[in-house]
Amino acid sequence: MICVYDREKKHESVVDQLFKPLGLPYTVITKLSANSVPEGTTAVVYFVDDKIDKSFEAYAGAPNRVAILIIIHSDDIVVDERIAVTCAMVKYDDKNITLTRSRLRGALTNKFLRRLNAINDFSVYMARNNLYPGQSYYTNPKNIGHFIDLLLSQYVDAKKVLVASRYNLVLDAPDVIRPENFIWVTDSPGPQKSRPVNLTFIVDSVIKKILEISPQIVYFDVFDFLMLYHPFYEIARGLEQIRSICLEKNIYLLAVIGHSSMDPVQYGQITRYGELWEPSEGIVDA
Repeated sequence: MICVYDREKKHESVVDQLFKPLGLPYTVITKLSANSVPEGTTAVVYFVDDKIDKSFEAYAGAPNRVAILIIIHSDDIVVDERIAVTCAMVKYDDKNITLTRSRLRGALTNKFLRRLNAINDFSVYMARNNLYPGQSYYTNPKNIGHFIDLLLSQYVDAKKVLVASRYNLVLDAPDVIRPENFIWVTDSPGPQKSRPVNLTFIVDSVIKKILEISPQIVYFDVFDFLMLYHPFYEIARGLEQIRSICLEKNIYLLAVIGHSSMDPVQYGQITRYGELWEPSEGIVDA
């Protein structure tokens, strides 16, 4: 059900125009708090006139969220950054209600915000860097440095970061990557290393660690390297197993996929269900 927060009931006719064609049950409230939102609500829609009111700020800032938050506005408004990255913004066009409804549909089905259940410094920091929980992201090898930069934050708990890489990132970034949460895939002999020929062992090790430490972030940077030893589809199946458990547990998954290591069809297949992470302007602090 959709809960519409219209404090002064100034938008009654607009509410009906927008929501009736959607075929979804909705109710209108004039006071917003955790107690005023009916049980079973999947979205809270707020009609704002000139500025965000205190009750919505308090509701949006609650640590646990069960419904997606949507702000409908006609004029340009100033929104706190924390709200801007954790709520969907819908511009109301009084001359084109169909366009506004289309924007509303997009907000109601926003898969990134739908999985954003915990609102805290960490989730806001990740959202500011275009990363949302329970999503699968892929990035180019050139962005490895940006990933390390991402971890250099007071909001990231190093104990909750799981890394699988062909590079010894523990040596490169000892302050943010812990040896016990690092899977080093290499042909170099020695203990605490995973041979690239052992694909099943590598995938099982990642999954075992996920179940063991419940990480917030999983970083997988061995796909291209494994292509030297295994058929594409075998590696893709392994990554899909990791992706599935990350989606189930609402974990941020970031896989490094190089375009030049495979043909265009393979690249399209492996990135089809992921989102490109391209921090072209570097990491944004919360």
